Parts: sequence; structure tokens; C-alpha cells
Amino acid sequence: MRTSGVPAPAPHELRRERLLEVLHKHRARPLILLVAPAGFGKSTLAATYARDSGAAVAWLTLQPADRDARRLFTRLADALDAGFGEAGSVPELRSGLAEGADGVGLARLLLEDLGQAPSGFILVLDDFHVVGEAEDVVNAVDALIRDLPEAGQIVITARDAPALSMTRLVVEGAVFPLGTEDLRFSPDEIRALREAIGGDPTRDEHAEGWVAGILLGGAPRQLGVGGGSLLGAYVEREVLARLSPTEQGWLEMLSVFDSISPQAAERLLGPGNWASWLLALAERCAFLIGRQDGTYRLHGLVRETVLNRLRRSPDDRSTRAWSVARQLAEEAADPVGVVRACQELGQLDGAVELVRRAASEAVRTGRWPAVLVTLELLPNAVRRAHPDLSLFEARALLNTGHPERAHEAAEAALQYAGRTGDVFVQISAIIELATVTFTSDMPAAEDWLSAGDHLLRHNELQPDTRRLLEGRALGVAGICATLRGDVVQARDSFENGERQLSLLGPSRELALIQQNFGSFCNRTGDYATAQVALGSAASHWRLVGDRNGLATTQAILGDLHLRLGNLEAAGAALNDALSAARAVGALRMEAHATASLGQWHRANGRIADAIAVFDEGLRLAEAIVERELVANVLVWRAEVALLQEDLPTARQLLARAQAEGQRVGSTATLAGVDRALGRLHLLDGAGARAVNHLEEAIHRAGEAWGPDERVETIYWLGTAYLNLNRAQQAASCLERAVAVVEETRLPALLAGPAAEDPRLLRSGRQLGVNPVLLAEVERLSATRRPWTGVRSAAQVSVVVENALPRLEVQLFGSFVLHRDGQLVSKASRKVDRARELVALLILNPKGLSDDAIAELMFPDMPRESALHNLQMAAYSLRKDLGSKAAVRYGARSYQLNPQLELVADVRDFDAALSRARGASGETLVQSLSRAIELYRGPLIADAAWDWLEPMRFDYRSRYVSAALQLADLLAPVDVARSDGLAEAVLAVAPETDVAFERLVQNARQRRDPNAMRRIAKRYEQAAAQFGFIANPHFADEGGGSSSSRAAR
Repeated sequence: MRTSGVPAPAPHELRRERLLEVLHKHRARPLILLVAPAGFGKSTLAATYARDSGAAVAWLTLQPADRDARRLFTRLADALDAGFGEAGSVPELRSGLAEGADGVGLARLLLEDLGQAPSGFILVLDDFHVVGEAEDVVNAVDALIRDLPEAGQIVITARDAPALSMTRLVVEGAVFPLGTEDLRFSPDEIRALREAIGGDPTRDEHAEGWVAGILLGGAPRQLGVGGGSLLGAYVEREVLARLSPTEQGWLEMLSVFDSISPQAAERLLGPGNWASWLLALAERCAFLIGRQDGTYRLHGLVRETVLNRLRRSPDDRSTRAWSVARQLAEEAADPVGVVRACQELGQLDGAVELVRRAASEAVRTGRWPAVLVTLELLPNAVRRAHPDLSLFEARALLNTGHPERAHEAAEAALQYAGRTGDVFVQISAIIELATVTFTSDMPAAEDWLSAGDHLLRHNELQPDTRRLLEGRALGVAGICATLRGDVVQARDSFENGERQLSLLGPSRELALIQQNFGSFCNRTGDYATAQVALGSAASHWRLVGDRNGLATTQAILGDLHLRLGNLEAAGAALNDALSAARAVGALRMEAHATASLGQWHRANGRIADAIAVFDEGLRLAEAIVERELVANVLVWRAEVALLQEDLPTARQLLARAQAEGQRVGSTATLAGVDRALGRLHLLDGAGARAVNHLEEAIHRAGEAWGPDERVETIYWLGTAYLNLNRAQQAASCLERAVAVVEETRLPALLAGPAAEDPRLLRSGRQLGVNPVLLAEVERLSATRRPWTGVRSAAQVSVVVENALPRLEVQLFGSFVLHRDGQLVSKASRKVDRARELVALLILNPKGLSDDAIAELMFPDMPRESALHNLQMAAYSLRKDLGSKAAVRYGARSYQLNPQLELVADVRDFDAALSRARGASGETLVQSLSRAIELYRGPLIADAAWDWLEPMRFDYRSRYVSAALQLADLLAPVDVARSDGLAEAVLAVAPETDVAFERLVQNARQRRDPNAMRRIAKRYEQAAAQFGFIANPHFADEGGGSSSSRAAR
């Protein structure tokens, strides 16, 4: 079919399949309406749709002269003749034109002709906004659409919605509209278009899907047009020309604001009804976009053109506009706005100084993304002309995971200092370069430090300046020595650096070296010094207000808790550190915290979770090119693959870890690879090779390892010997590991490897190696065994072999015991010592020695008789629980099996109060409420055991404290509940005068003097009854006095 007048495809034209598909679905609608500002691709889309339709198409691009209906219909008759392929295709219309018909009359005549038109014809009226104000034309086209034959369709493109009878058309389902948001190019379409036409893509994002902005704002170089002149000319012609001179002047002046408000317009342009005027301006200029808060923004690329017009204006309007913009930005504490205004006003020095202050403050508080955002307000050339800004940038880039760009910024500062002879900047830049490179190229970092040391020794510097530079350099030297495994030099460097920086007072440099020293001590097993150093670092981070640094210290403390076996504290610290890292965009800290969190999941036996977290940590470490961390995470990930018996994955990961470790040159990291390779060969049956790797790991690590990694490796070496049936050497290894554990007094060091492979531990217990210590290690390891993400038949058989019941125990109020959901009734024994024993063991989760239990349960018996009776009680308890394994006896201690599934109200009570400590807000209220809910009455109220009374009093006291704390918290928001809690306290502890005080305070809050008098009277009666000294202020409260209560 013919398509007369339809524009041919442009060379750069992009087929918009998603929109074409929608249009073709609505082929039967009488009207398709495409409405959007200039440059959104309306005509191009309509032309593609018309060509694809296969129908007879008449295309008419409207002109201003077409506001005359007769001229329009004359042109329309010619277009239809061409489109339908025959002259005289609309005889009735041409006859009417000859006879002087006009407006709607012409439309009716054309409708008669269209009744005989080719089936499925399309009439396109392009740029309908040109005639939008001609009422006769609009009415005629409206009549044409309403009565259009079913076989035809009209397509209208316009910049504004035409004044057709839209409501009626929409109700009748006659129209399918596409607006600005529909026509906006998607990111995928923008990329496809840019690939097709080439050019500069840097401003594509600012085009916001506006195709004209994409095409003209990033015009290909081969067009030979620069400076945005194509885009500027288009905006002048198609956007600004539609506005009055006054409106154009407003838009120029207002373009200095990122956010245009009526208040800002009034400050800049004088008093007036700017809310209404801005609304009207936005209606006329679609590129002035309204927001829900009543402000407006100017489309980015249009704003560029308007600002250029303002800059070219011959008067002082540009200066006035930017001066007002600077004032408003200063009032709003908006550094971005202030710097932009300073640059436009030619006040570059002021802009640099403002950026320097803002960046310095962000550096001091560790807000690295904010540092980069602030610095990028200045052009790169300006930043490079100020070396302190380059050094700020280098540090921020390193901490946000961009080491290569950090290296470039530090080198720029060094080159500037070399040209100017500024020794301080030279040394600072050299230290920064060493800091950037030590993780990927340690020899290069040490070369930088040697150069810095040479400059320090051969130049005169102020004492404080020298101390600062020497302290920073020594801190980096300590890290390099740690990686090399030179523990003595590392400690000397850290201690000397800390000493130098301490002379200057609290600073982030001092906090940083203390943090790194604490990390070093943590790795080398000097846990006491590590805690002191990290505590000092945390204090100094708080003093300088650096939450990022504080969170990093928390992550290291979390790792320390992990090594010491305090898993609960480790999890809290590491999760807090990870949240803080993500909040401030600190990728380096996020990577380290994530890796440590993977180790925490592994220590808790959650292997599936550990794998997911290790994979994320590995991704982050690779992104920031932290090679030592990459190698360590690869080793840890390989070790959990070994727990899954996935040997191919483990081999692949360890090969990568070995390559990374060799690039870093870290002896500790390479020793870790050797240990993991030993474990790998232990699984694949190559016992001799396993022994070789494990012995090499111990030899290679030397002093670079702390006791935790030494103990773990010795344990695996003993397991390898055991696998080779060399029992004597295996026992010797276990004794070496036990000696280290005894020296550090940390059984948790041995619990980790024993949890993952208990064979050597069991062998040691059979041989009688330090039974007390190994019993404790066995208890700890039982809580750490892998239980998710592993498939070990041996572990499954252990569970079946030691089938344990599920116990539910109530100790508050009456003693109630359920086993596997069934009530365990009180035995017929006259004195039920089994229940007494289970209560003791529940209240003492870590177990008690047999002597201690015998003394508590049988205080009046001789020791031998008491121990015999205890054995009988244990026998009865095992019988009641239906499992011999439920009650463990080892190292002369009794304990409930740690693998026992036990739900006990006292343990839940303790846990709730533990959560409440340090909590705030809703978490604190919920934790206290849970504890109070669990306390149903005195501890085992139906028992009269002698040892019980002190514990009963302790739990009651803790309940009272929790209830009073919650009453105080709720008093401002829920007085009735606060009263109820105070009364509940008096019900169990009627002598508690603080509860009376809370009731008085609540009564005063309600302004209820009668209640105050009643409470005062009750208080006096309680004092007389229970013999405590009454507070004299209560008499005043009862009489309505304004005296404040005495402080407690």
C-alpha cells in the first residue's frame, strides 16, 4: 500500500519495539494520540508505526497557516489522494471546498468520502499543537474522529493535549494515548541508540530519556560540532521560543537553582504570586518539572542551555542571580550550592577554601564517600593544583575500594611537591603511596617507606610535624613487617609510632595506629595487649567523631571475640561493624567485616550461611584489590568446602589462594594455605602429604601466627598422624596443643577444629590426656559442630546413637517437666532427688562438679555417702529422661548434654534480660516485657531445697528491677500499664518503696490527689508492717505538696 508523505527512516533511527507492539495492539481504535514536549520521538514513532501497518497512509505535517480550516482541508485532500493512490479520492470534500464550505461542514463531507476509502487506512496529523488554538479546526477534527468509519484510524502527534472532546472519547474507548513518560527512552534503548550512532555518552543520563537531548547533547565528533551548540540551538528554537520574553527571563534567572521554590523566586525576582506564576510557567514549559513538595526543577540539558544564555547576557543579571544562589546555599548549609555559585562568580579561591574545610571535616570523621562528593565539586585540574586535596582524595578512594585511582591522586600530590620543593607534602604523599600499595605490592611499599625515611632524616622539620610524619610512616612499616612475618620489627614499629603520635594528643592518626597495633596483637595472640590497644583506639575514634573508624575497631574486636570463643559478643560486634560499613560506603571495612562474619557462621556450625557470606566477602575483597584478604577468604572458603567433602572446589580455591599469597608475600597467609592443603590431603587419603603440608605450615608461620592458628594446625597435624596409625605422635601433637591452651587459658582455641573433626579429641580422652581440659573442649565443640550445608554420615550416626529427648521445663512457680511433649509426672519416690538434680543442672548450664552438687543436695551426709546418693539421683534422672546420654559425667562433673534440645523459662528469662542490657527504644521495652511475662512466681515455689533460697531471691530481685525499669519507661506513654507493673512488684516484694514512688509519680501525672493520698497511706502501712524506714517525703506527696521525691 502507499504511504504518502511518511518520513523515511533516519540513519540513526532506533526501532522502539516495546511501543510499536502496544500501538499495533490498539490498531482498531479510531484515535492514537502521542503527546510530549519537543524531541521525545513522537513523529519518528508515528512514522514507523505507519510504515509497519501495511495500510494506505496519508501523512500531513501541520503548519501555522493550517489554522484556516479551508486551507487545512485542501492540503488534507491532496494528502489523501496521494495516500490512496488515485486522484479524486475525496470528491465530496473537494466539491464542498469549491462551494465555500468551512469547519465542521468540511469534516462531514470528508466523512462521506472516507466511507469509500481503502480498508484500514491511517491519517496522521503531525504537530497538531500548531493549530491547537484554532477553534474551527479543532472542532472539525473532533467531528472527524467521532464519526470516523470503523475501517480507519487517525494518529495525532502534539506537544500539548489537544482540546478535543477527550472525556467522551476515553469513555467510549475511542482513544489510545501515549504521554511523556511512555515516550521517554529506557536505559536499554539509550544504550542501543548510543551504540548505533556513536558520540559522547557522558550526558546521556542527564537527558532523562529525552531523545533529542541524547542525540544532540552527545553528538558524534564526526559532525564537527562542539560545545553543545546543536542542543542549544534546538532548545532555543523548540522550547524557549514558545515562551514570552518575560518568561524566558524568569527561566534564565531561576536556572541557577537546583530546586526552584516560590520563596527562592521571590528572593531573586522580587515579590509576587510566585506559586501561581511558577505553576503557569510549568504548564507552558514541559521541561520545568513540578515536585510534590511545591518546588520545581529544570531538565538538566535544557538547564545547561538556559544557563549559557544567562552567562552571555550583557547586563549584571548573571552576577545577581548567582549571588542570591550563594546566599541561599549558605543559609541552607549547602556546600554544593555554595561552591557552584563561587565558581560561577569567579571566586575560585573561596570555592577551594570551602571545599578544603568541608573535605577536612569529612576526613576527620571518616565519611569517605562524602569526601569524594565534596572534592568532585572542583574540576580535576583545580584539585591537582592543591596537593592537600589530592591527598584527601587518595585516602578517600582507598577506603572506598578504588586503589588504582588512589595511587594516581597520591602521585599527583608527590609530583606537585617535587616541583615546589614542599618536603612535608612529599613525605605525606610517599606515606600515602606506601599505604595504597602494601596490599598488592609490598616491596614497592617498603621502597616508598625507605624514600620517606631518607627525606625525614635529611630535612629540617618542626618537631610536631616530624612526629606526625614519623608516626604515620611507622604505622605503615608495622603493617608491612606483619605481612612479612617479622613480629619483632612490627611490634617495634607500632609501639614507636604510637609513642610519637601520643605526644601530639588525640587524633585520628593515633587512633589508626592503635587500631592496627591491636589488630597485629590479635593476630599474634597477645590478646590482652590487643584489648588495651583497641579500647584506646575506640576512645580516640569517639573523640574525633569518626564512626567509620570506630566501626572498624569494632570489627577487629569482633574478630578478637571470635578467637577467644565468645561467639555471642563476636556476632554482635561484627554485625554492627558490617551495618556501619554499609551505611557509610566503606568497602574495605565491609569486606573485612564480611569475611570475619563468615568465620563466625562457621564457628556456630552454620556452614551454608558461612559459604554465602564468604562468597560475598571474596567478591568485595577482589573489587577493592585487597590481595591478603582475598587469599585468606579463599583459604576459609576452601576449608568449608572440605567440610562438604567437595574436594575439586577446595583444590581450585587453594590454587588461587596460593597464587594470591605469593603475590602479597605474606608468610602467615602462605602458612594458612599449607594448613588447608594438609586438610585436603587428609581427606583424599594422602596422609604423608598431609603431614608434610601441616609441618611446613607450622615452620613457615613461625611467630607470625597467634596461639589460635598454632593450636588449630597442631591439632590437624595430630589428626593426620592418627590417620596414619601413628598414635604416639598423634598424642604428642595433642599434648602440644593442650599445653598452648593451658598457657592461654582458652579452651575455645581447641574447640573449633575438634568440632569439625573430633577423632583426635576422642583418642586423647581415651588415653587420659588432661581429662578436665578435654572435657571442657568436648563440651564447647558439641555446640559448634557443623549442622547446615554438610553431608557427613558419621555425624548422622552420632545423632541416632545418642538420640536425645526434647525437654520443656518450667521453674518459675511450680516445677513442670515435659519430655518430647509428654508430661513427666512426679515420681512415687518420697524425696525426688532426680528433679532436684535436673533443676540444679538447668540453673548451671556449664555443669557442676560432683563434690559441689553433693554438698548442695546432701549437706549433712559424709562425702562418700553423698556422692553415692548423687550417682543414684543421676541414674533416676536418666531413667526419667529416657536417655543415658542426656546427663553427661566427665572430669568429675555433671552436665546436661549441650546437644539436648532444652526449653527452660529461666534460660529464656536470662536471655531476655541480657538482650535488654545495652538496648534502647522498642527493643528494650520488648526484652523487659518478655522477661516479666516469663516470671510466673518464685523459683520452684513448691520445693524447699536449702540451696534454692539464694537463687530464688536473686531471680525475684532481677524481676523487680526489670518491672520497675519498664514501669519508668512506660510512664510517659501508658500510665495504666506503668501502674500495673508497680502493683505487680508490690505483690511479690511489698517492701519495695521505689514501686510506691512510681505510683505516686503516676498519680501526680494524672493530677489525682486522692490517689496520691491512698498510696501514701499504703506506704506508711507497709513501712510499719515490714519494718523499713519510711521516706518522709511521702507524707508531703499525700498532702499534695510540690516537694520532689528523694533521689534513690
